[in-house]
Amino acid sequence: MYKTTKLILLIVGCFCLNSLSAQEDTKYLIETKKGSKFKGEILQKNEQELILSVDEIGEITILVDDIKLIREIKTWNNDALGNKNFWSPTAFAAKKNQSYYQNIGGLFNQLNYSVANNLSIGFGAVPILFGFQQSWPIWLMAKYTLPSKNENVHFAIGGIGGTMVASNTDPTIALGYGLMTLGNKKNNFTLGLAYGKYDGSVKKYPVTNLSANIYVKRPISILTENYILFDRDKELFSYSLVGLKFDWYRFQLDMGVVVTRNTGSPYAPFPLIGIAVPIGRG
Repeated sequence: MYKTTKLILLIVGCFCLNSLSAQEDTKYLIETKKGSKFKGEILQKNEQELILSVDEIGEITILVDDIKLIREIKTWNNDALGNKNFWSPTAFAAKKNQSYYQNIGGLFNQLNYSVANNLSIGFGAVPILFGFQQSWPIWLMAKYTLPSKNENVHFAIGGIGGTMVASNTDPTIALGYGLMTLGNKKNNFTLGLAYGKYDGSVKKYPVTNLSANIYVKRPISILTENYILFDRDKELFSYSLVGLKFDWYRFQLDMGVVVTRNTGSPYAPFPLIGIAVPIGRG
């Protein structure tokens, strides 16, 4: 137990150091004479035109004669929250030094940190004080996004391993997974397949994840996550969540209804709420 506690403190310390070293990013707000507004990084500017890099759009060219206002702004340069749905990851690439903390239902705690571009790691735990007697779950996860030439098609591979600390049984989880995400961080669909050990044995069939994020209007998006797996009796089990995501850049609120179902059993819906907070500015 003492060694486990030291490991947890070390991981948390790494996240704190990242937060202390964070920097703000400078971007510009461009307003045209027709009333259009664009926020991004100025790549090039001359007497005739200005080239601006805008998130989710790309590079745009604006004639200098059409510009009404150019204003420098400080922005929060951490879009790490766009790399997940409610809990499950997407295949979007991580950016080095970006991280976030997530809590679901007051019990589930997770830290996620991008150690390099395209590579992120995560650590999670449910504190012992929430009634797990002398044992409590912890887990580690990692994700690597594969290079892609198509900005709307993304692939990633990763793994997750977890156990119950101080448990007398073998509750180990060890899964390798693959992800495919279509779309951008506002509107996307993700298919995930995971193979490995859970519920006491190595499974023949994969855990399947289908999730989506549909942008409605800032800060609201519709969110859904769906898992299909088999329990130790080889019976089909599903978990589905449908809800809303409120994204204010520096704070994200997720809420929805979860429906679980075993083969031959009735549906069992219950509400779930979660929060996520970026750490550092990347």
